[in-house]
Amino acid sequence: MEKKGKKIKLKKQFNDILFNLYKQGHGLPKHKNEHNSTPLIHSDSTHETYQANCRRFAKFCYEQGVKYDMNEAFKLIPAYGRKLESEGKSAWTVYTSICAIAKAYGVSTESLGYKPPKRERASIKRSRYATEMDKHFSVENNKNLITFCQCFGFRRREIASLTGDKMKRNENGVLFVRVQNGKGGKKRWAMFCGTPKEEKLVVDLMTQASSTKVFSHIHSKADIHGYRAVYASKLYKRYARPIESLERAEKYICRKDKAGIVYDRRAMKIVSKQLGHNRISVIASDYLHNV
Repeated sequence: MEKKGKKIKLKKQFNDILFNLYKQGHGLPKHKNEHNSTPLIHSDSTHETYQANCRRFAKFCYEQGVKYDMNEAFKLIPAYGRKLESEGKSAWTVYTSICAIAKAYGVSTESLGYKPPKRERASIKRSRYATEMDKHFSVENNKNLITFCQCFGFRRREIASLTGDKMKRNENGVLFVRVQNGKGGKKRWAMFCGTPKEEKLVVDLMTQASSTKVFSHIHSKADIHGYRAVYASKLYKRYARPIESLERAEKYICRKDKAGIVYDRRAMKIVSKQLGHNRISVIASDYLHNV
């Protein structure tokens, strides 16, 4: 790409392409049938993640002598993927990098000439086991945040932007909190799931915050995904029916490392909706650890 006779480096080209996709898609919800197929970028976090990954890819291209030509850079994608694998990057990290590059080129990951390693649920350690990161986080000092997240299943950016005026009860008195900036720009009402004591804490925090943020700071070491998993398990147990009473079509039968475990599909759909997901397979693999 050239501009008035001046060559533009790959880093700037990637930056401009991704920013344009973000500018068009920011604040717009994905179509209900879209998962990863949307051509735009809908959230701040996705934009930042993709920008960072494309910058790293551009740096790799520079090291290979390709600084300006997007077509030549495209040919280096398989080598870059193999490099990430050789460095010991997790399958999830490699996949995110490849998705970012594919987004910038406006193509599917299948057209890149490189197949990322398979992502296995069993390889995930964060949110399931104690980690070095946990040593630098005080549960006592963050107990309100933890309780709040375990009662609603928020993502990090959702709890970070939550204000106290986004609360209501339905006709049955069930407490809900409004998520304004969910994944893909989606909005939803998240259902409370917890004890009466936890509900009082949540209401008090929301009332005190009023139109300001409920939490002014979210600790970087807080295991937000782990708190979502706690919420998912509690909500599933609330709605799950006895497995022996279900017809086969009403059951979700797990495979691979969870082979033999059976869940109630209806309860999974409820949990999926409350977490802001579209697929119940994600609920089984990433959230229902203690059911």
